[in-house]
Amino acid sequence: MSTNVYLNAAKAAKNDEFYTRYEDVSNEVSRYAEQFSGKSVYCNCDDPKHSNFWNYFRDHFEEFRLRELMATHCVPEEEETYLTIYDGAGESRIRIRSDGQFSAGDFRSRDCLCFLDKADIICTNEPFSLFRPYIQQLIRHQKQFLIIGNMNAITYKEVFPLIKGNRMWLGYTQPKQFLQPDGTAKQFGNVVWYTNMDVQNRRDGLWHTDGRLDPEKMIAHYRGNEAEYPPYDNYRAIEVGRIRNIPYDYDGAMGVPITILFSYSPKEFQILGADEAEGTGFSNGLFIGGGGRRQCYVNGKHVYKRIFIRNRNPVSACCENP
Repeated sequence: MSTNVYLNAAKAAKNDEFYTRYEDVSNEVSRYAEQFSGKSVYCNCDDPKHSNFWNYFRDHFEEFRLRELMATHCVPEEEETYLTIYDGAGESRIRIRSDGQFSAGDFRSRDCLCFLDKADIICTNEPFSLFRPYIQQLIRHQKQFLIIGNMNAITYKEVFPLIKGNRMWLGYTQPKQFLQPDGTAKQFGNVVWYTNMDVQNRRDGLWHTDGRLDPEKMIAHYRGNEAEYPPYDNYRAIEVGRIRNIPYDYDGAMGVPITILFSYSPKEFQILGADEAEGTGFSNGLFIGGGGRRQCYVNGKHVYKRIFIRNRNPVSACCENP
């Protein structure tokens, strides 16, 4: 992500300026290599002088058979900046300026929206504090994307309907360390990749291997273990505290950790909603009240934010080979 002086004043308290490491870009982006073939990639929050997104795509331009690589980054309002283009043979630059509302290089500016419309795939680490308008812009312009964001964004009111509607999902890896403008590193435990590109995990999900149901993965069942799956005090669903403990034989609503999205397949599960602490109506009718408590409670004890799912094809626990 580029150094963005124009936005620093607004986001300084949020410490919102982080550079993605080259190895983290490589660990994720390399898994989509075939999907980049013949495409124009736009890194619209990236200064080519500092961006490892730019460096990685430039290094692998021929391997990925890219058509074009573009990058822009935001600068102070009174300055001008450039669109940088690489076509495999060399770089060129086009001068861009503020449009009067947004500074030069801001992803929301008139020039950058024109570049966005020319691109096929957007890949960057946008300012976390601007994730909401950023993702809305990508969806509005119907772009493929592979971007970094905070995992808590899953339950934003602007984001969760996209997750629920299978319009975006999680990638493969979780970057843990980012570089700050002063050269120091900062650790994170809640950063993920968001994408609408093809991800193998979505085909295999929790219980499949290479598209086939895998009995060795189906280790938890509800029948005979009902006490391990208590109902919520304030939702019409049972609590499943760990992903590996999702029962393959239960056909009702289940509350699960948001980390289900790392192994979520729309063929296996339907996302019903989320707890209403994330937004009124998010539970899709599962909320039954609770004295003003909208987070999930079990026997009077609060549990962390939950997504509600239902197994699309429950298998009987009495089957010898489920």
